[in-house]
Amino acid sequence: MLSARVAVLASGGGTNLRALLDAQDAGRLQSGRVVLVLSDRPDAHALERARARGVRAEAVEPRGFPDAAAFERRLLALLERERIDVVVLAGFLRILGADFVARYRGRILNVHPSLIPSFCGRGFYGLRVHRAALAAGVKVTGATVHLVDETPDGGPILMQRAVEVLPDDTPEALQRRVMEQAEWRLLPEAVERLCGSLRGSAPETPPREQAPSEPLLPFSREGVAPPRERSMGVQGDEFPCQGVWGTESPDPVSSPAAFLGGNRYPGRGIVLGSAPDGGAVLAYFIMGRSAPSRARVFERSGDDLVIRLLDPGRVADPSLILYAPLRVCGEHVVVSNGDQTETIHEFLSAGGGFEAALRTRSHEPDAPHLTPRVSGLLTFDGAGGFSYRLSILKAGAEGGCLRQFFEYRAVPGLGHLIHTYAGDGDPLPSFGGEPREVRIGSDLDAFAQGLWAALDAENRVALYVRRYAAEGSGYEDRLFDRHGTGGVGR
Repeated sequence: MLSARVAVLASGGGTNLRALLDAQDAGRLQSGRVVLVLSDRPDAHALERARARGVRAEAVEPRGFPDAAAFERRLLALLERERIDVVVLAGFLRILGADFVARYRGRILNVHPSLIPSFCGRGFYGLRVHRAALAAGVKVTGATVHLVDETPDGGPILMQRAVEVLPDDTPEALQRRVMEQAEWRLLPEAVERLCGSLRGSAPETPPREQAPSEPLLPFSREGVAPPRERSMGVQGDEFPCQGVWGTESPDPVSSPAAFLGGNRYPGRGIVLGSAPDGGAVLAYFIMGRSAPSRARVFERSGDDLVIRLLDPGRVADPSLILYAPLRVCGEHVVVSNGDQTETIHEFLSAGGGFEAALRTRSHEPDAPHLTPRVSGLLTFDGAGGFSYRLSILKAGAEGGCLRQFFEYRAVPGLGHLIHTYAGDGDPLPSFGGEPREVRIGSDLDAFAQGLWAALDAENRVALYVRRYAAEGSGYEDRLFDRHGTGGVGR
């Protein structure tokens, strides 16, 4: 088998799906490839995530079938049509029957947001798990990836990772940290190992209950429910597998500030989305590590935005730091971190498209960093609605350029954040994965000030935020910079 074909079943936001797709892009998942995403909910964001990454996605609603068996036969038909080798349950909130899982015996994985055998089993999923952990007063929780057997969360443990519980944790905060520090790291590795074992290139799947990927932190069992009886035995070369209760809840959406806080150097970034009243919102920020880079300010130029140097004589080559971050072109608003703003504007003016324009461009030629070019496009439909797109062009393998495009419908109160760097470093590491889904509040000042405050105070340079009226005509804006020249706009 050259590459195992992987299907992901999800009911909610698909954050673990995103982790798998990011691992594919980064080369950490090589023995398998996600080729199909199925959901029992047509509005599951996991389907949108899959389609945005070019993965086939389909909703199969249980209510459209006479019984659970008929529903599962449809799932099996789709899996068989795509020649699926491995099934990953990533927040699939249904218990699958024995006939279904028998078809993929030993090849179904589940990720659960606790250190099994604690806080698991029927009824423990999503925030319920984290509420139970906090109520029990444990000092350590974590996540588990396991094979699926006849009991919910009861199959042989493949990998575990511990996460500290903090004194001021809420269920939402703990859920987010468990996902970031454990689930999103463990699941791709476990899928890679299982797919590799099917190819004959990975260690044999552990036949006993626990095989942690790393030592666990000291674990207090005071107040923790006792372990259940578990089936651990091996029958020949097979594991007795059955369905499992899914564990992932829909995305716990955070503000942009939550993603940027603690990131010393996110570089240049864009937020596009919708206010709760349906009005379009955009934000653009720049950072700087050198004195000349920090000596920049944003200036309004009609409906456009430009960058000006406070001391032009200090910069020998301003080509990569002076540009128009924002240009209006008819029903379109273009925002970017470089002179590709002009390229996009020219293509749109001539009847061309956003993607076509960016296929003529590449990442910046500033070795060794090779700064990605990030771009966004708001498009108003003339009836008070809008959609938006984001793109990143970054260094690919063997000197090539990886071009990624993302398209979103406007959802009140939600948006997406993309920026150039994952953090500080030398060279600076590029942003990875798809844009982060973020919450946008109704208070423009609170949103803008929170975003500015989240940017590292030493490195932040300038921030511009604009919010359009709900019907798409007219806007108000806010402008911040480290030199205090910004202010409130119309």
